[in-house]
Amino acid sequence: MNQKTFWKKNYRLIILLAGILLAIVFVIQNSGKVPVSFLWMQSMLPLAVLLLLTLLAGGAIGHFLRPRR
Repeated sequence: MNQKTFWKKNYRLIILLAGILLAIVFVIQNSGKVPVSFLWMQSMLPLAVLLLLTLLAGGAIGHFLRPRR
């Protein structure tokens, strides 16, 4: 497998891994606690946890709502 074939076959995986790496760096840099209110529940969560949960929820929603081929 030459280099051009490698990039052509794996570009989605490379972009996904780069996005995950950027998200992890962003989450680690935002570690302070913030108040969170949802319906009747209130809590103090580290911003990193809240961002990670939001990223995971967005990824899951995007995965299940993407158009099928």
